Amino acid sequence: MASESLKPEYTVFQNVNYIVKNLWYWQKSLLLVSCVRIPALVLLPFIGILIPKIIIDMLTTHASLSHFMMVIGALTLAVIICNTISQYLENWTRWNAITNRINYIGLIFMKSMDTDYENLENPEGLKRQEKAHRAVSVNSSGTEAIIDTLVLLVVNLVGLLFYGSILSILNPLLILFLFITAGIGFLATYSSQRYEHNNKNKWTFLDKKIDYILSKCSSFSSGKDVRIFPAAQWFDKCFKELIKKRSIWWRKVENRNYFANGLVGFMALLRDGLAYVYLIYLVLNGKMSVANFTLYFGMIAGFSVWLTSLTDQITKLQHISLEICDVRDYLAFPDRFNRGQGEPLPQKDAWPCSVKFDNVSFSYPESNKKILDNFSLEIRAGEKLALVGENGEGKTTCIKLLCGFYHPSSGRILINGKDMTTFNRDDYYRLFTTVFQDIHINPVSILRNIAPALDTPINKVKANQCIKLAGLEKKIDSLPAGLNTPMIKEVNEEAAQFSGGELQKLLLARALYKDSPILILDEPTAALDPIAENEMYQRYGELTSGKTSIFISHRLSSTRFCDRIVFLSKGRIIESGTHDELMQQNGNYAKLYNIQSYYYQGKIKSIEAGGDFQ
Repeated sequence: MASESLKPEYTVFQNVNYIVKNLWYWQKSLLLVSCVRIPALVLLPFIGILIPKIIIDMLTTHASLSHFMMVIGALTLAVIICNTISQYLENWTRWNAITNRINYIGLIFMKSMDTDYENLENPEGLKRQEKAHRAVSVNSSGTEAIIDTLVLLVVNLVGLLFYGSILSILNPLLILFLFITAGIGFLATYSSQRYEHNNKNKWTFLDKKIDYILSKCSSFSSGKDVRIFPAAQWFDKCFKELIKKRSIWWRKVENRNYFANGLVGFMALLRDGLAYVYLIYLVLNGKMSVANFTLYFGMIAGFSVWLTSLTDQITKLQHISLEICDVRDYLAFPDRFNRGQGEPLPQKDAWPCSVKFDNVSFSYPESNKKILDNFSLEIRAGEKLALVGENGEGKTTCIKLLCGFYHPSSGRILINGKDMTTFNRDDYYRLFTTVFQDIHINPVSILRNIAPALDTPINKVKANQCIKLAGLEKKIDSLPAGLNTPMIKEVNEEAAQFSGGELQKLLLARALYKDSPILILDEPTAALDPIAENEMYQRYGELTSGKTSIFISHRLSSTRFCDRIVFLSKGRIIESGTHDELMQQNGNYAKLYNIQSYYYQGKIKSIEAGGDFQ
């Protein structure tokens, strides 16, 4: 398959300008020291070329020993000083260039945490994110390597002009020949790197899958399943298949690199060989002295080095620029939610809030299937509403849209009569307390998990009250460090282990602490048995009275207490009412409820008899 031509979003000059501007803002000293390195790096090899000529000149002119030693000593001292300064500045620059790359890692992490949620589920967004991460993953990454590359580029250019001006006096055609041979090598290398860039998208997701397999193989959370079930063989098989597919692209890229490097080597051999033959011809015909021969011989060798290195640095800069494009493409990935001035949030005297879905339709990115189709629903202020239905009917999608994780394809969502898009994004998030099915606990203290916001001081009195209301007080009291006990064993050796029910209580404490006007529970208790889930939902309902609450559950018995139950099917509301009203209608809700009741009653009897809910 032919590679598709992908034109970079930014030119090399634009990317260099972008990096230099950021450097001036972040690390002025790194930029200034890099400039100081340039004269030292140009002078050092020239002094090395000059020394043999001076020695031969002094020998042929029978210079005195004292004069000879003084000149050699001065030149040696100059070499030592230049070399010492150059080496020190090089080490200093490289260490500080790491900080530059880390700054971009920070920007990428912040983009991932701040960008619209839909960008992280969008295939294009995921592709850009993966490429950006890989563009800053190692020391040779563009955001770090560009510092040294720019320095060497300027050094090689200055050296090339300096040596070229001297060699052009000897024969201008010699300079032209050296440029032509170097240009052929440059084009070969550039073509190889363009091929790699144009095909990068084809192995990005392979790399992502390989990383996923490796992370799961070493994951603490998946360790039990890997051992109980024969998952190790499956992981091994998948890993080998992915590596096999990835190796095909590795070989294609490396084959082109081998060809380019071979051509560069051949051009260098041809260039240097013919240049040296020409110098030897001049000496043999008496047109050049031995001292000048050593000078020009060294300068041709030096010119070749400058030229080869210059083309290498230009090629490297092209490659670096492509990596910087990957970083900038992700950082510039557009967000749709309002980040500027927005409508003021409803104040506490306007709580609880009403919610209205007004003819909302929605399809996920790169899909034509409508998850919601002209969906309209009004949730009264302070109402406890349950969204129920079978899998894939649009319940969680409603929540994602309400929370601003996605934007409706058409229609509006209103909070207290105001379009959600008129609010500032960060302000809007403060309206919601959400508990999702995927429990997310941070590797910090229990207290910080309950009160995660860093922009406001923790109210420990309030936190303790929330823990008590959530029924987690005994668990916290049993821990030596209490609320300061860390979480997540993979990160903290002293971390506390919580059961599923205890984690639910922790999430309840966090929800109570945030104290937002709208509460959303999207099947957070799915891992609990029906009795425990029902008790937890009842507890949420009691402790969050006076809030607009939305409950989602597959187990219909857990949402009987709600003021209204809405049954969804194919993105539309087909039934709505209280539990008793829906049972009297004897529709889809009643049928599903009766089926679940028949199943769960037998299981509950088993539990009461001392059995397990399996």
